[in-house]
Amino acid sequence: MHLRSIPLIAATLVAGARAGAQDVRVEVFEAGTGKAIVGANVSLYDSAGTIPLGGSFSDQSGRTDLRGPGRGAYRIKADKAGYDTWTSVQLVL
Repeated sequence: MHLRSIPLIAATLVAGARAGAQDVRVEVFEAGTGKAIVGANVSLYDSAGTIPLGGSFSDQSGRTDLRGPGRGAYRIKADKAGYDTWTSVQLVL
């Protein structure tokens, strides 16, 4: 089985409504075609990438918003059956 790769862009970091909270807008798409990946499991993890802090599924446009519990360093992981799992570099919110 050949797994397709998931490039992911955490394009926008937005100040959250809660004091100290940070929102991350994420878009998941296929590398070769640029086509949005619907229903990808996108999760926010601690800086080591080991403790999940929340997550969501990508919508019809391949987008989802995640909320960090506060300022700090985090990683984003995206996966879907038939695709490679993708993990971001460390992001500082």
